[in-house]
Amino acid sequence: MIHNPRKLAREASKQSMKDLLSGANFISRSKSSPKLGQDAASSEEPMLNADLVDGKNDTTKELGVLYNPDLVEIDERDFNRVLSDIKNNTMWKTVFHSDERTVMVSKSPFYNGRKGLKKMCETGVIPYSVDEVFHAYVDADYIQNIESEIHAITNLDYVEKNGKALSVLRFQYKLPFPLTNRDFCLIHSARRIDDGYIMIRKSIRHNACPISKNYIRAVASGGIVFEKLGENTTRYTQTYFADYGGWILPVIFNKIVEKRDNKWHDAMVSACKIRKEKNSGEKNSPELSYRIMDTLKYHDRN
Repeated sequence: MIHNPRKLAREASKQSMKDLLSGANFISRSKSSPKLGQDAASSEEPMLNADLVDGKNDTTKELGVLYNPDLVEIDERDFNRVLSDIKNNTMWKTVFHSDERTVMVSKSPFYNGRKGLKKMCETGVIPYSVDEVFHAYVDADYIQNIESEIHAITNLDYVEKNGKALSVLRFQYKLPFPLTNRDFCLIHSARRIDDGYIMIRKSIRHNACPISKNYIRAVASGGIVFEKLGENTTRYTQTYFADYGGWILPVIFNKIVEKRDNKWHDAMVSACKIRKEKNSGEKNSPELSYRIMDTLKYHDRN
């Protein structure tokens, strides 16, 4: 979805036992700056926090997560936040560029509690129509091919409220030793924009998704935009903040963000190709989409 958890595991495992035994500050936490997400063995109740920790500059402040994770709802600010980040050229530093795709990271850290991590922005071009790309991305038959690190997806809830619709999903990741498995509890909502689509994701707390002792609750906030460039050409732009929690050092995590490879892009192109061939070229919408298509249809009607 966001980053490659297995690559995170490999990099994290390289951290020396000397660092572990020396009491290195692997998780920066503070009661004055709580966070959303929780270690598998922890009993604390962290919160997602929009406040800046040490009076950083205004650019860092703008990266705060500006929503209440206890409310199972979305509003215009959620969509506008993604569109604003994508258009804010001063926010990003390019770390990779090719003819197919560009990867950027935020110049300033984004805070979940006291843990400052970089946001990721990736944009690329796919040789299929905007409908074909969006439908492949939300199709339940293909999403785990595209997001191959996801072990299981569970549909928890569907809500229509205040002119907006959302689907709540649990994503589960099984990670290799030494990392504990991760999961996300995420709102999904999609709607049309000029010549394309936007889908947002954001972490929340939900009664149907309690924190499990076998998983560390990870946190994500962001979204993806699909724009029509031509009849058979689509540009995607996705931007996310992610905190996988646990004892992964921010410096290790930020390093992985900067070294995002072609895996997601190539899987997206492959899914579009296979789905188009299977459907004999028809640009039909998926029958099963974990109710993400239901959010789109609701917004079309409203």
